[in-house]
Amino acid sequence: MLFFAAQGADSTLFGPSVVVSHGVVVADHPVATKVGVEMLLHGGNAVDAAVAAAFAMGVVQPESCGIAGDGFLLVWIAKEGRPYAIDFRARAPSLSVPGMFSMEGPGLPGHWSPPTTLQEQELLRKYSGAAVAVPLALKGLVLALERFGSMSLTEVLRPAIKLAREGFPVRKILYQHMLDVYPWLLGDPEAAGIFLQEGLPPEPGEMLRLPDLADTYERIAQGGIEVFYQGELAWRIAKAVQAAGGILSVEDLATMEPRLREPLSVEYQGYTILTVPPPSSACSVLMALKVLEGIPLSEKRKLTAYYRLFARTFQVVLKYRREYLGDPDFVDVPLKWLLSEELTEKMREEVWREDVGGTSFSSPEGSTTHITVVDPMGNVALLTFSLNSFWGARLIVPGTGILLNNSMADFDPEPGGPNAIAPGKAPLSSMSPTLVLKDGYPYLALGSAGAERILTSVAQVVEQVLEFGAPLEEAILSPRCFPGKEVLELEGGLPAATVAALKASGCQVRLHPSLDLFFGGVNAVQIRREGKRLVLLGVADPRRDGNAGGF
Repeated sequence: MLFFAAQGADSTLFGPSVVVSHGVVVADHPVATKVGVEMLLHGGNAVDAAVAAAFAMGVVQPESCGIAGDGFLLVWIAKEGRPYAIDFRARAPSLSVPGMFSMEGPGLPGHWSPPTTLQEQELLRKYSGAAVAVPLALKGLVLALERFGSMSLTEVLRPAIKLAREGFPVRKILYQHMLDVYPWLLGDPEAAGIFLQEGLPPEPGEMLRLPDLADTYERIAQGGIEVFYQGELAWRIAKAVQAAGGILSVEDLATMEPRLREPLSVEYQGYTILTVPPPSSACSVLMALKVLEGIPLSEKRKLTAYYRLFARTFQVVLKYRREYLGDPDFVDVPLKWLLSEELTEKMREEVWREDVGGTSFSSPEGSTTHITVVDPMGNVALLTFSLNSFWGARLIVPGTGILLNNSMADFDPEPGGPNAIAPGKAPLSSMSPTLVLKDGYPYLALGSAGAERILTSVAQVVEQVLEFGAPLEEAILSPRCFPGKEVLELEGGLPAATVAALKASGCQVRLHPSLDLFFGGVNAVQIRREGKRLVLLGVADPRRDGNAGGF
């Protein structure tokens, strides 16, 4: 399916991994990858391609991401030799109050009473109108275009409109996700009308058309984002949220904005690592890498010791995440201290001193999507965005095809902490687009889906490539782990003796299948410079439905 009559299209390559010399796109769906590549061939830059691929992802994987979601963008502008970050994380509606989801709290007078059980709390925080935060994905994508892109909103929306209107073949992951929520799809007339055919999800290979979403995209292409945030669509979004018990208003949609933020930076193994600042918790990746850097490589090359040390490092790091990270517009986040040598040494001592255990959280959700793009000028765009959980709040704005996020679930339901709810505040996120510089130039660009496992997945791939010297494909395929709630979540593919040794050492292990969706989906590009020529290796994570493409 060609969206443009692009020059040079006969020289494109697509696959699980590609090696090219001009431009490369890696996304969680082959169609989105193709959209991004065609944008580059049509003269667009990395940001144009990433935004176009993001709109396409909202069509072909609507359960993972969309314009009523949120995210982060990390950009490297080659001619300036510097990075930029855009925070378009969703924000709490203006009527929000601290502790409104707490079983010990006041509830929200006039809207709901405090939940009396954990199940009620879960439903309220995740699958009701109350779960919907003010979506900033569309504003963030347009800000990226206006600030760093070269193409118009109409141009980058065109392929997604075509996909939604004409349809696309369903792939296995979307089909499985429809089966996972089949009772909801069947019981919600709006969802059933969009995603079911004669009462059943379309099977892999069958076509799915999203005409309502195509109409919505077309209205935005013609009228700009004001159509979504201030016009009739805004009124319909607010009405749908409020009808489901939520508090989002038209005024919230009109007034809340994304932020340009200064990227974070640390030195590691002679490289510079850049990522996005809070309200992302990507600094946890940097903290963990600094701790791991001081542990002898000879120790980490022993498989059993490596997984214990890696998991223990993140158990320690995630403790500091909970204690200190939040929206910097509301919380004084001590980033300088969190990334200091003083704290790094203290955490390293904790890693050696204590055994691996669980963290206080581990969401089973693996939603979100990540897109990595490098263009012929050497610009890099790393875009991670999400509806939060798969299918978001499981609310669709009638007649629009718009799936709403459930990002309010990422706040701490209890008041008083750095990630507690406040009006206009962004909840803490695990999204971690990350860029590694070598000698001042981009060398490794990556990000992931997968809830909290984003943090561990990104850190593991970076460590494997930069310290272990592993090929990028091998680093992405390497079995992953996460210190989950009460157990060590461990991916299959390790020798049975290693798993047995971990159990014998006192770890409670939950073993997952090999290449399990639970452990995210790292989409990465490694960049080598041969004089003025770039050699670009793009690798898509097989845990997802991804694809790399370039020319």
